[in-house]
Amino acid sequence: PHPFKPPEVRHPMLPGYFKGPPTRKLDCNCGGVRTAYQCKCPAKVSRECVELPLSYKAVEMFGPVPACGECLDRQVGGSPRPPSSPSMAGDTALANRSLPRSELHWAFDIPRASIAAGVSEECPSICEFQGRRLMTYLSRGDGTMFFLASLDAACEVQTVFPIRLPICDQNAAGIESGRLVANGSDLLLMYTGRCSRGDQTSMLARITVHGEVLQHSPIYWPNGRRDQVNWNFFSHNGRVLATTGMNPHENLLLTCLNAEPHKSARWNCSYPFGEILNGAPPVKHGNLWYSWFAAKGLVGSAQVVSVGILCFEDREPFRVVKCCHRPLYSPIESERTVPSDPLDTWPFGAICATNRWIVSLSAYGRSLRIISIDADVVERELVSVGG
Repeated sequence: PHPFKPPEVRHPMLPGYFKGPPTRKLDCNCGGVRTAYQCKCPAKVSRECVELPLSYKAVEMFGPVPACGECLDRQVGGSPRPPSSPSMAGDTALANRSLPRSELHWAFDIPRASIAAGVSEECPSICEFQGRRLMTYLSRGDGTMFFLASLDAACEVQTVFPIRLPICDQNAAGIESGRLVANGSDLLLMYTGRCSRGDQTSMLARITVHGEVLQHSPIYWPNGRRDQVNWNFFSHNGRVLATTGMNPHENLLLTCLNAEPHKSARWNCSYPFGEILNGAPPVKHGNLWYSWFAAKGLVGSAQVVSVGILCFEDREPFRVVKCCHRPLYSPIESERTVPSDPLDTWPFGAICATNRWIVSLSAYGRSLRIISIDADVVERELVSVGG
């Protein structure tokens, strides 16, 4: 298949504005602290913030891109604008319960111009495979389809290939929730299929780095169950394992597309920020597996899905030994482009490169977001837990 080639994105060079390494924290020209989540470069002109387009490649070149989030004196078109997101009551409640965004190395949404975009995109799952940095995502439009994107070291999209999954009874009514997993020489896409009766089934596709499907089958769970979707697959000593529930934490061994019970430790967590759900496939770092998860809970009257992390041992029974003491990333009310969008940031993939975590998120049900956190910051947020 022919790849989708992203158009060239030009950006203005602003001498003296972004300088230094990407880890540098920058203040806004118009005062206040800015968060790095937009691919825009604000410049102050006569008490007005003028947004200039800037490609996210420039983030790596010039440093984190400040977002016009806390301009205390901002005016738009000559009309005063009140202080934005963190000063709002809802955003303050969210910010107070999470790791401050100033602790992030960087964060940005992948520009829709660089991908084969539909009406909305979700489920970005980043993965390293044979020296390549790859990411699958789900695009919804006239049809729903997974795509496979290759990324460079700055997580900029290079090429995009469609993944043309065969239509079968198990996915005839829809596909969702894809995760990309490397298992030795195999690149696996695990996703959920929906049949015309409304039932859902865990599905597996073995694909190439160009998105071609080599194998495609449903996964059969113990006791005839085929509706298990709260899973996280990972490769362990040449075998594919799946954590089938984060609370309690259990594992299944995937053998010849049949899931068999595997020795595991049950962990009844006391995470106070919501119900722990599935997230990104676990990644081995050091002598532990790091599992980025989604946690669904209430903040006031709003249902919020935030990002956390837990660690389990690299030997049977895979006992959970650490968990974050607060969310590491949470949605912000004022970031939503559509007020009815869900308040969620859901992790679907993670890698650890040069002592830095890179996590791909589905933000507000429509954006592909990449965040980066130094490994030292993550370790500081972890506390020991009982198995």
